[in-house]
Amino acid sequence: MTVADTLDGWLSYLEQLHPTPIELGLERVRKVAVAMDLARFDCPVITVGGTNGKGSTVSYLEAIYRAAGYRTGAQLSPHMVRFNERIRLDGREATDAEILRGLAAVEAARGEVSLTYFEYTVLAAVWLFRETNPDVVILEVGLGGRLDVANLWDADAVIVTNIGLDHQRWLGDTREAIGGEKAHIARSGCAAFCGDPDPPLSVRAHWDLIGAHGHFLGPDFRVEHTDIGWDWVDGSQRLSLPNPGMEGEFQFANAAAVVAAVQAMQRLLPVARDAVASGLINARIAGRLQRVQVRGRDVILDVAHNPPAATALAVALEREPGRVFAVSAVMADKDLDGILAPLETSFDRWYLADLEMERALPGRDYANLLNARGIGQVQCSPSVMAALNAALDESAEDDTVVVFGSNYTVADVIEAVSASAE
Repeated sequence: MTVADTLDGWLSYLEQLHPTPIELGLERVRKVAVAMDLARFDCPVITVGGTNGKGSTVSYLEAIYRAAGYRTGAQLSPHMVRFNERIRLDGREATDAEILRGLAAVEAARGEVSLTYFEYTVLAAVWLFRETNPDVVILEVGLGGRLDVANLWDADAVIVTNIGLDHQRWLGDTREAIGGEKAHIARSGCAAFCGDPDPPLSVRAHWDLIGAHGHFLGPDFRVEHTDIGWDWVDGSQRLSLPNPGMEGEFQFANAAAVVAAVQAMQRLLPVARDAVASGLINARIAGRLQRVQVRGRDVILDVAHNPPAATALAVALEREPGRVFAVSAVMADKDLDGILAPLETSFDRWYLADLEMERALPGRDYANLLNARGIGQVQCSPSVMAALNAALDESAEDDTVVVFGSNYTVADVIEAVSASAE
């Protein structure tokens, strides 16, 4: 069945297809996957879960395996600007035409089964992976793990990046509960890696219960900084590696878990040290302490939208010279107190923006939250770009301007920067 002639048309259709944006569970999507003959892969699979760092981790894995000469299929979410960013075929974004074929294949197979937008599009990605025959598939969990569509497929290795409070409505209101949900992406006998330096006990407990081979940052593998980079160490194994190309101290934890997984997969996918180094240097993902040029000035973009990500951003900003100016817009359904707590002393002035979407917190309400915390240097603007321009107007060249708060906030700047470069 052809629903629409364009990708935008298809995506609009998917947004209306299911009664709720999120419905966790595998029964519905499993029926469609079986009908599409997608119940298993003919190549190794690595599944990545966690609260933050999933996209960076997928990008490191993809870059390392491509540097080693393997064909990759990678599924990420959410996208920043274009839906195509979610489906990567051997290092490139899937084209509109390819995605349309995948979506049509799902529509032809689903019958009366109702799928969420995310379930539908992940099935389309997996269908494209089967068509392109990669050597390794890398799947990013969308929400949680136990009931997420990515958990439909048995993984040869899994990585849980870190575990923080986010999506409590679906996953539970403690790190222990959330960790238990995320730990379920592992299977009996698979290699499982956790990059959280202080993981909830529920992660190890579940992996021990099912017989997964759990490995944890700290007791099992670790990072040792050197004058020229860092060493990944696991018992008698040691790899001397360059610093990751993506900024942030937290990237070392992501990179360490990736290297541990790559080493564990050597029998299935041999990778030399030079390919690991190349992948770590060259991997990129938008909106994670990303630096872009706006009006000839360096601007930092970060999608920080939950307390752990806000804490990581605050730590990164401690190294910035001069004054630091915030440009921000956030979603009203997020833990705003948890986001603001680590950042309230990070900025000299705040420039708040409205976003044209129902979930967004109006800039004036955002300002009231800041004022209630004793923060008075606040200015509101009708859009992210208006707020950014105001910050650039009032800051000096040696000041730092940071755009953060959500994917939508950062996407507005990326789109504007891309448009100005054309």
